[in-house]
Amino acid sequence: MFEYSKYRIKINNFDNSQENYPSQDIIIIRSNNPYKLFEVSLLKGFSENSIEEIESTFNNTNDQYIREYPELEFSMSSNSLVTESQPSVKSSILITNNENLENKIKKYLSLGFDTFKIKFSKQNYIRKIKELENIKTNTIIRADFNNDFSLEEAKTFLRNLEYKFEFIEGLVESETFENYNLLSGNKHSLCIDLTKENLDESIKLIESKLVDYVAIKPKLLGAEKHTLDMINRCFDNNIQSYISSSFETQLGLNQSLMIAKYLDDLYSNKITHGFGTIRFMDKSVIPGISLKNGFVVFKPSDLKTDRINKFQTSEWKRIRNVYILEKLKNAL
Repeated sequence: MFEYSKYRIKINNFDNSQENYPSQDIIIIRSNNPYKLFEVSLLKGFSENSIEEIESTFNNTNDQYIREYPELEFSMSSNSLVTESQPSVKSSILITNNENLENKIKKYLSLGFDTFKIKFSKQNYIRKIKELENIKTNTIIRADFNNDFSLEEAKTFLRNLEYKFEFIEGLVESETFENYNLLSGNKHSLCIDLTKENLDESIKLIESKLVDYVAIKPKLLGAEKHTLDMINRCFDNNIQSYISSSFETQLGLNQSLMIAKYLDDLYSNKITHGFGTIRFMDKSVIPGISLKNGFVVFKPSDLKTDRINKFQTSEWKRIRNVYILEKLKNAL
């Protein structure tokens, strides 16, 4: 029997350039025989669907269109990247809009981290770049603008920018082939954030080599095979991809870390991934994951639902969708 329950996981002091994230809504699915948990989590600003829509699918006996819900499809995809060793991957540290740059950079430099992803906006980027120039440390900086600029604003920004970022992510409001073609030829490295909705445009950008980096959040692409296809497409076109987390619990992070490890092996290199949201999560939902010496370290540890009862917002209910039930059985 498979049951599900809804949770609202607290997020501690996360604020990007667009809005505040006080919590993350998730669904946990459990099987009693054998006992296993699955996580379905939606990312505000990226996910096209709602928890209520997914719950409705659970109760619709014959609905087979789960590909419309990539986060659900990802949770049920069997992980083919099992390893006997404890995976650890390099990660950047995420610094949000409301945090002191110098304090955070110096703190995590002392803990072995040298790459930082910083949230910028049109309103604060001049001030923040000046702060970075005054911090006399040997660091690698990734910029994330959360798609804050119009095309003309982005062209002006790139033309005038002197600071050297590793890459600039989410620069322009609409990440289309036409826009990035007009931004090509600048001296800066650009990165797109991959989702299922912008997949066709992203493939055109990758194959035309109009971007230098691709950020991949696996749960936004659906089944694991879709993420692996995009990783291999980037590799074949000499585009650097990396795996990015998005407020998953231990359950979702386990899958994403395995994919990040696959990417390292593919490139025969320790890529710096983006698991910076880990430090904003309540420790009870990531019991086996920590940030240490520049790495995300994973130790086998099961997420216990009784430890996160304080976040539970609904009773356990049976899943009645026969197609989803079959998928879940195959994932056991």
